[in-house]
Amino acid sequence: MPKHATVTFSRNTAGSQGELIDGGILNTESSPIVLNSILWHNSGPAGGIEIFNDDASSMPTVSHSIIAGGYAGTGNLNVDPMLNTDLTLRAGSPAIDSGACGASVATTDILGNPRWDIASVPNAAGSNAVDMGAYEYQGTAGTDGIITNVACP
Repeated sequence: MPKHATVTFSRNTAGSQGELIDGGILNTESSPIVLNSILWHNSGPAGGIEIFNDDASSMPTVSHSIIAGGYAGTGNLNVDPMLNTDLTLRAGSPAIDSGACGASVATTDILGNPRWDIASVPNAAGSNAVDMGAYEYQGTAGTDGIITNVACP
């Protein structure tokens, strides 16, 4: 099974090419899988829709993600992800330890940093402490544990 890209799109502005488009993702004639991602406060002419579906027959599968305005799917949240200006997670972010586990999840984040199980944060139900978003919140050696197996418990 291929690894899925985990992304963080925040504060982007979409333009239009004769039709209203919007948000962090413009979905046209595809059925993407959005997993462990954050789409927050993206904007454009359609009014702030994070995922703009141009074709009603092609819908994304979204799970374990933070989507401004909400989005149907397992484990999705509509809460402030508490991002730093560089899009990393701040301490106390609801994205910490709230992502999905499984074979399609990478053991490192976008920068190659390890995944951490933060001891002071309860893991999401059925998860093994992977974070939502492109950047894994980095823990403290001796207190928190590095995740070496992203298989579900």
